[in-house]
Amino acid sequence: MRIAMIMRRLDLKGGSQRLFLYIANQYRRRGHDVNIYAFFYSKEKCFPDLLEGFEVAALDQKFAADPEFKTLRKVPILRNLATLLITWHETKTARALARRMTPDADILNPHERVAHRAAHFYRKYVKDVPSVWNTNDTHSMRHLVDKLAAVDPGRYAQPWWKMLIYRIRDWYENWRYISSQDEIVVVDKFNQCATREYFGRHAFVNRNGPILSQFTYKPRGAPSKRVQLLTSGIFFPHRRFEDAIRAVAMLAKQGYDPTLRIIGNPAGDPEYATRLRKLVDELHVSDRVIFLGKISEEDLIRRYHEADVFLYPHTMQSDGLAPTEAMACGLPPVVSKGAGIHEIITDRETGLSVAAMNPGDLVRAIRELIDTPALYERISRQAAEFVRKNFTNELYGERQLAILEHVLHRTPVPSVPERRE
Repeated sequence: MRIAMIMRRLDLKGGSQRLFLYIANQYRRRGHDVNIYAFFYSKEKCFPDLLEGFEVAALDQKFAADPEFKTLRKVPILRNLATLLITWHETKTARALARRMTPDADILNPHERVAHRAAHFYRKYVKDVPSVWNTNDTHSMRHLVDKLAAVDPGRYAQPWWKMLIYRIRDWYENWRYISSQDEIVVVDKFNQCATREYFGRHAFVNRNGPILSQFTYKPRGAPSKRVQLLTSGIFFPHRRFEDAIRAVAMLAKQGYDPTLRIIGNPAGDPEYATRLRKLVDELHVSDRVIFLGKISEEDLIRRYHEADVFLYPHTMQSDGLAPTEAMACGLPPVVSKGAGIHEIITDRETGLSVAAMNPGDLVRAIRELIDTPALYERISRQAAEFVRKNFTNELYGERQLAILEHVLHRTPVPSVPERRE
């Protein structure tokens, strides 16, 4: 099978990029030919080891970029115009990339936003072959606004006329581009439901998993009151890092000695990053909260091994690689019920589930892990076993191929494991 894979950005390190390249490598290991296409590309800034051996066809970076439109967003009266211009530019570049693609693909596999438009134009102008769209988030304007409003209604609630515009925009995206996809693949039931609600489409769930040879298991005992907490994610409001920061302040007042390290690029939302740093100062926990920014793969694994508890306070958030990476390393997770990962966590067996946007419940779970060594050690061991059995990189690629075969030959797709029985 010759598979044409499309990704908008392969010039940075992120969970979406890692999953894209995990699948590409799995396709290749199973004997399939893989062509990779990108709007933006830098092997050095992405994952050089995962890109090894692949030829990537990318657009000219000056042509793909649209900085002059983004600056308009800073002017409130021009913000909507800027959004339209950016959408127009993205569509233009999607058409250009499609025309660069070779006409020998058996199936298309676009990933994330805008890439599915390139698949549409490939089918229209180059060759009409099936297409399977992998999207880790539901790329709907209404869904994005609903998600932000759920996180912070006072800051992100929108008037009715804007919601009408978003509805029209979603309708057009669905009618013009999403309808070109034979199947859609998401990472959790949260997005499966959102895809049905916002686009009226069925989606297969294919849960991700880490490369176990990299994210190695480390046996560990329960921490003392001097506990090392870890969380991660590109900075966006739905990450709810503020809940983890408030939990640190509350633990310190209760006689514990916590340190929180936050891994993630603040450039995702600089305003949100500024609010977090201000909160740290207000709560007087600057000596306890450390912003690590972007880190290397080696440092990431070292942080997993050094930490005592992994926090995932995200809400209205897709399943992510970070929790399964942490679990594979033996790091007990405390996860929000607002995050997709909670769908596979069996409470008190493979992790602890907490209420979304509730720092007090985070504190309750962290204290329980510290104060109950047997619980901590059981979760550490069982979480690692669960991930290694059910959510590896190899299983992720195997199920993805089964979905492609289903589209091409109507073969059945195996079910994906959920909670451990």
